[in-house]
Amino acid sequence: MPVELAEELWKNRADNMLSGGAFAGRLLFSAILSPEPDPLKRSTAPVIYVNSEKELSDLVGTLRASASKHTNVQLWFRGQGKEYLTPDRLELTRLRITPYSNIMESDFTPSLYRKYDKFLETAESFEELVLELAEWVHCAKLLVPKHTQKAVSSPIKGVAAPKTDGITSYQRGLILQQYGAPSAYLDITSDPTIAAWFATHSCSCNREGKMVFQSYSWNSSNSEDWPTIFVFPLVSGVHPFVDLESVMAGSDSLRPARQKSGLLGGAGNLARNYCARYLGLKIRLGPNFRLSHPMSATDLFPPASEDRALGSLKEHGLGDPKRHFILSELA
Repeated sequence: MPVELAEELWKNRADNMLSGGAFAGRLLFSAILSPEPDPLKRSTAPVIYVNSEKELSDLVGTLRASASKHTNVQLWFRGQGKEYLTPDRLELTRLRITPYSNIMESDFTPSLYRKYDKFLETAESFEELVLELAEWVHCAKLLVPKHTQKAVSSPIKGVAAPKTDGITSYQRGLILQQYGAPSAYLDITSDPTIAAWFATHSCSCNREGKMVFQSYSWNSSNSEDWPTIFVFPLVSGVHPFVDLESVMAGSDSLRPARQKSGLLGGAGNLARNYCARYLGLKIRLGPNFRLSHPMSATDLFPPASEDRALGSLKEHGLGDPKRHFILSELA
């Protein structure tokens, strides 16, 4: 890790076991953040408000300039129409159970673990889960065969730097994540404008299970209800993430490239919200925020005629609306 960041995290190591991202954000962006004397608040990611596209652009420029002063620190983003929080763990004290944390985190539980529990009620339902996931994995292996990875190398050495097999796994994971299968990864993007697009567009599904995106307006006086861009300051070779450019060169998968995607890992069945460890900053978008030249949904979700990976997955029947995990495609 960068020396200054490592030293600061070590000073607060008891808190940083669960709030390392928040402490890192306050250190990296200290030039624009006010000091926080309350130790409990220091363990939560700070919040900044913007009301225009220009304010967002200027802010991201400042954040990147600050991050660039530290070796191997990259900024990644995630846009959501609303921030969802984990349940208040202090309720457990009523049951005489000591909670492991008294902070309500942003909920970044990956799609696999959001849907996992409902398949555990019977052996038959769990078997359905396993069979569907096996079909997705089989198709991902066809799209990203192992022998094609010989020319791909890890962009950086470190404890979290993927080896050849790991890069292959990430490539397949991108396909699973991007096209509709539940996975243990969290979607992130290197482009804050794309994050802003997802934060200001809602998605619904029609009767055939296909996606319909619509832009929306908001005017709530409660800023916690505003669309939010989450900023993850990640250290290459240390944190469990991978960027698109290092793993998807020459791929048939166009959607991840259009969305400038990355994957953030670390979550598991016993630590489902582990990605919250890496959150460094929240950017709330005020009611006046608008994108001046918003992309169309087809820019970010190209049709099968352009995206050969999507076409291949459709040919294998993953678009059947009767499936639990249907192929994601625009209406």
